[in-house]
Amino acid sequence: MMIKKLHPIFLLLGLIVCNISFAQLYINNATFVIQSGATVTVQGDLTSNTDIQGTGKLLLKGAASQNVNMGGFSLPTLELDNAANATLTGNAKISIGILFTTGKIILGTNNLTLADITTVSGQGTGKFLETNSTGQVFKSLTADITNNEIPVGLGTNYRPAFITSAGTYINATVGVRVVGVADPNKP
Repeated sequence: MMIKKLHPIFLLLGLIVCNISFAQLYINNATFVIQSGATVTVQGDLTSNTDIQGTGKLLLKGAASQNVNMGGFSLPTLELDNAANATLTGNAKISIGILFTTGKIILGTNNLTLADITTVSGQGTGKFLETNSTGQVFKSLTADITNNEIPVGLGTNYRPAFITSAGTYINATVGVRVVGVADPNKP
């Protein structure tokens, strides 16, 4: 029996076909597509300098805290299943959905933008977007929304914001973050 040595690109394609990365996922100026119905599971850090395309899901499922640096680029659907949490180390965008199974996404000084159509599910105590510094969660608006939940919190406190809007929208966003003290400029 003859065993052929595979070219490195085939190993990468095999990784994508299997939908599993047992370490970090680093995308450097490459087209990365997660097809509909597919899940790419990452157990280490995620770094990308380009949009992750497709309609599939990227699952963060590490045993230790994971870092996510999308460099301001987007990914379709993100699921977090990590009791040790994930930390944004660069701005990111979610274009389709975010699902909380276990853990929080800690923003620090980075911003997370949810597209106008982004859905959120699974949020609650211990499963939310933690705004522990100056980073905000932005919701893009292209049409009126009613009671749209932005799953934010701080520490162990889940403090969701519910947004209702009415008007005309051109590149509109609403930014939300939880702070640990009352704003000195509150009405």
